Amino acid sequence: MQTEQQIIRIKHLLNNKSLSFIIGAGFSKNMSNKFFDWGDLLKPIITEMYHIDDEKEIKHKIEEIGYLGIAQEYVRRKGFHEAIDVYIEQHTPTISIKENSDEPEYIVTLNNEFIESADVTCHRLLFNLDVKHIYTFNYDNCLDIIGNTGKAQKLLSEIRNLQNKLEFLELNEEKLSGYLYISIEDNMKAVKVNLPTAIQNDNGDYNHFIKTLNCNYPELNLFTDNISHIKDNCHIVQNEIARIKAQILLLQKHRESVYQLISSSEMLSLTDGKRSIFKLHGSIRLDKSAPYGFDGDRHCNYIITSEDYKEYPIKHEPFVNYMKISLLKGAFCIIGFSCDDPNFLSWMSWVKEVVDKNIEIRKELSQKNSARFFYIHSADKPLSEEKRLLLKNHYIECVELFSLFEGDCHKVRIIQFLKQLLPTSLYYPKIKKTWHSINKYISDIQYSKKDWNITKISEDIKFIYCSANVNRIPLQSNSDHHNRNHILQRLQSRFRRKWNAASELELMLAFSALREELLLPCHYFDDEIYNQLIETCKNSLQSDLKCLLHKEQALTNQKFSDTNDHISPFIQIWKYLYNFDFKSAKYLVDSWKPLKDNPIDEVRKQMFKALFSEDVFEDIRPLTNQDLYYSIQDYLNALELLPLISRNYTFGQDGSMNNAIDFSDEVSQIQTDCPYIKNADYILNRLIESIKENNKTIPFGNKSRSFDFDSDNSKFINSFKVLSILFELCRPLHISNIILFSTEKWNIVCDNLYQDYPYPCLFYSLQYNDEKLTKSVSQKILYCDRLTPYLPNIVKSLFASLGQSECPNFYRTPIMKSLSILLIGLDAKFWNSDFTKFFDKLQPYAENGTRKYDDLNYSHENFYELVTFGLTWTSDKDFKLRVISEILHTHESIDNWKNLLITKALKSLTNEDFVASKYYQDIYQDLLWLCQNGNIPAHIYVI
Repeated sequence: MQTEQQIIRIKHLLNNKSLSFIIGAGFSKNMSNKFFDWGDLLKPIITEMYHIDDEKEIKHKIEEIGYLGIAQEYVRRKGFHEAIDVYIEQHTPTISIKENSDEPEYIVTLNNEFIESADVTCHRLLFNLDVKHIYTFNYDNCLDIIGNTGKAQKLLSEIRNLQNKLEFLELNEEKLSGYLYISIEDNMKAVKVNLPTAIQNDNGDYNHFIKTLNCNYPELNLFTDNISHIKDNCHIVQNEIARIKAQILLLQKHRESVYQLISSSEMLSLTDGKRSIFKLHGSIRLDKSAPYGFDGDRHCNYIITSEDYKEYPIKHEPFVNYMKISLLKGAFCIIGFSCDDPNFLSWMSWVKEVVDKNIEIRKELSQKNSARFFYIHSADKPLSEEKRLLLKNHYIECVELFSLFEGDCHKVRIIQFLKQLLPTSLYYPKIKKTWHSINKYISDIQYSKKDWNITKISEDIKFIYCSANVNRIPLQSNSDHHNRNHILQRLQSRFRRKWNAASELELMLAFSALREELLLPCHYFDDEIYNQLIETCKNSLQSDLKCLLHKEQALTNQKFSDTNDHISPFIQIWKYLYNFDFKSAKYLVDSWKPLKDNPIDEVRKQMFKALFSEDVFEDIRPLTNQDLYYSIQDYLNALELLPLISRNYTFGQDGSMNNAIDFSDEVSQIQTDCPYIKNADYILNRLIESIKENNKTIPFGNKSRSFDFDSDNSKFINSFKVLSILFELCRPLHISNIILFSTEKWNIVCDNLYQDYPYPCLFYSLQYNDEKLTKSVSQKILYCDRLTPYLPNIVKSLFASLGQSECPNFYRTPIMKSLSILLIGLDAKFWNSDFTKFFDKLQPYAENGTRKYDDLNYSHENFYELVTFGLTWTSDKDFKLRVISEILHTHESIDNWKNLLITKALKSLTNEDFVASKYYQDIYQDLLWLCQNGNIPAHIYVI
């Protein structure tokens, strides 16, 4: 299995909540080089016992005796295990949070002395993965501190205190109920023998009982002055019981979100459903007065000698059994170990023992992409052949990070690996928090008039920039939107004044804000300034900024500023489609080969193919595999969009149409697990609602309209965001008689956009093949003064599309309808040539049975309307005379349709035009033939 496939498998196990991590000593060294591995820890002991300090001799001694043998010899010479336990505590660094610092700062100490600051990056990334269980053989407290296990212990203590209070209150609530009972039945005069059991011990003395209860639980403040308040006191106690129960539930919920430390087998009962860190070989004592001993063994605090390992299955059997059960059920990622680490070898033997005894697991592991045990090799060269074989024989796969991640050390590659694993569902809360943090910082600068310096938030900006593809279609109606908008306004002002001083961080922030606002550079920045900003940056950031510019050029049908080699294929395809160049678009779709690690581009390709009425049923099935997707949002949108274009429907007995591909269960599960992730439909509908006019039912004669004299352009901006989402997802609005976006919704959007984005507005409107919508949009474009310069090119593009075999059939009718309207306002000199080509290609007066449109039925109405309009108003008189001549030359086959064409062509022709024409003699002879041989009304009409 290749490294890429292994990581996909690990991510799949992580998403299924079945993956645990086993952490070795090497992982702590990512925090600080002061943390030891086996060799570092035992080196002083070897020097002390064998009087050698040469590195080669020490290495030879370790190979001769082994780590465990050296530790065992040290205990033998000292005579007691406590000696090596104290040695470990003296040589094992610990971490703590620095006091009096504004933000958490971690430091490394040894024997209470500061050594250096700790780099917690790797540990933070590990905990961000949200794994349920982390196992470690390390003694240090790195995982304990970063995992905040102290909070779990505090919560557990609070829960137990509340449970004790609850038990006390419930007992006394029973007594109060007894007093209430006898006060009603016997007016408090019952004899002792008749008292309920719960209050017999109080001898029926109610006042004494209440005073005692108030003394033990003063918060209740029960009534003591009058026996008539028994019922009130009952309510007080019952309310307190309900409050404590609710508080316990809340604390238990909080406890499930933090990691608890499991350092003894008696604590294993606490792990059910809880995040846990298992210290399998002991945990460092931070306080010398802390209890000594590991898991009930009062003579051993740390497992380190060969005898400790030998006796471990007996003395600590619950730990071993728990681990073996976990091996049966779950999957494990092992990181921070070398293959000769005794801890790793011990754990590996457990794996082999469990798997060898279980036929089902062996059968599962033998199948493709079914690995469950992964050894993370972070070195810069391959693992040796013998060690690879060792792992394989123990059912463990080796994941070699150097083949996928670049870096000059173990730590860099591990960071990249852990970032790759980070579930995208965890990005969204962090993205929200980060946008708020960035905006707050920039606002503070603005209001305090401090110097502009955003290097302090560089990590936040880089995180937002790197998470762009995770949050492809962000929500546009929450606080994030307002934060991004304010940041863009601030950058807009700054770039106008100091564009030449823009830093890379500022450009990253500008790109990220534009990208997540679904906007274009032109919405905030002047073209000249933006182009100059692009030139100031390099590499991927420059490419990203150019990509936004290319998107703008595609939507406005401008010429690309780059060669096609530097433009995304999907943007090029959109530009062709918006210009109705279906031939070029189809060619590019067919030749496009999206990268395997970018499934969203493959989804886009299938959406484009569906537009050309291709059967994509077989092609979309592989794209429904969640393991392919880096972003859960992309996967969610794929599950909802792909079935709509599958064209694979079945019909139920009731006549209902059902899609053969149904992912509603998967979609519901994602929305349940990740409620903060919204699909495209949800975001589109929210945007539509925000731009709708408030349509109230108003009687005739009472309709009014209010106008705002301000600069609010929210309707335009939100309408553009709808267009931007359609662009990003390559989503059709109406395809194969399936409405994916209602005409009412699109009409609202189109009304706000057609003046600025006529090409996409016309493209999507014609997709519906709705006569009213086609007429409405075409008239808006025709009568808009701002769009007059664009009309010649629009008409030319529409005529060209009708001559392309790649033009989808459902587009042909609305295109002809639109042309019939657009030609009204355009001088014929702009469309004479295009109309002539269209007319000749479709041969409207060919012989019956051979011409493209052979009858006058409704489906051809728009064709005839376009042909007759164009033939009437074309200014190309030579073309008109040629048409008349060719029709007359068909003699007896002239019918009413041909007669109509001659009538339309005669418009604006004079006798002088006929006489001067090169077709004059042919027309004269053909008319003479008709006079002599005409025998049907159509012939007479022509004459």
